[in-house]
Amino acid sequence: MERKNYSKQLKSRVAYTAIKGNQTVNKIAPEFGIHTGLVNRGVIAHLGKKSHRNF
Repeated sequence: MERKNYSKQLKSRVAYTAIKGNQTVNKIAPEFGIHTGLVNRGVIAHLGKKSHRNF
């Protein structure tokens, strides 16, 4: 089975949705058809690792 490759646009939309804070990760992931871990990694990537530690 091959790994799925997600576009940068999808990752950006997921991260933006998560950063807005209107929905939980568990609600965002099925909406985009992805695993919850990808949502978390997207947020970390967009905010940067230093910013994520300060949450």
